[in-house]
Amino acid sequence: MKSERELFLDVANSIKDMGYDVYVARDEYWTYGYIVKHHHIGYFELGLGGYDFDTVHKPNAECGTGFRVAESVETITEKIVDRTFTDAPFGGNNYVERGYVKKYKDFDEYLKLNNHIKVEKL
Repeated sequence: MKSERELFLDVANSIKDMGYDVYVARDEYWTYGYIVKHHHIGYFELGLGGYDFDTVHKPNAECGTGFRVAESVETITEKIVDRTFTDAPFGGNNYVERGYVKKYKDFDEYLKLNNHIKVEKL
């Protein structure tokens, strides 16, 4: 029987096989990762009922560091992955319009400004 980490890495590799760059937590006890395509950054993690997918933006007091775009996903598709690259899902557009959502220039900037994040590229 596979561990949660092994199942997570299977999913991470399937996302990589779709043509995305995938970075996963280095620590074997964590089941989260980042999806990168060009300068876009998305986030995914093993949740309680499947995989959760989020957008990623610079932190702010109004709307945190990202928005959930899919929850408890069992079948991962490119459509779901690409939604992590949006500024915000439908319900978060007011934050975009008010200027709260500021994206990182690229994943290098994200890692530089969040140097506590330790990931490795698959």
